[in-house]
Amino acid sequence: MPRLAIILGTRSDIIKLAPIVWEAAGNASLETLVLSTGQHHEMLNPMLSCFRIVPHISMNAMRPTQPLSALVARLISKVGEHLRQTRPDLVVVHGDTATAYAAALASFYEKIPIAHIEAGLRSNDLSNP
Repeated sequence: MPRLAIILGTRSDIIKLAPIVWEAAGNASLETLVLSTGQHHEMLNPMLSCFRIVPHISMNAMRPTQPLSALVARLISKVGEHLRQTRPDLVVVHGDTATAYAAALASFYEKIPIAHIEAGLRSNDLSNP
């Protein structure tokens, strides 16, 4: 059975990916895994509850006052580890966040295809994606 990993970490991720999660989870011929990086956990968790989505894996990657480079390094490592364990056939990411970047790069390194939904830098600040 094909395995789909949907990786999210921010409020906008869950808002945009919830319909995809629901559709994939309702497909009996597809195994769906939801991985949460917790990039913006204080805004993500209420949205997960609102959309009634419980991640299979929660990485809790955020650390107080960490630089963006440390977050991205931690995400690449943690996502890569989970990809090696779960071996999905496709990874879905959303947007322009550190989560999307790190998950896409980790997937590339693991030779797993990526589906990227809606890119765009809404913050208008390259140092604060």
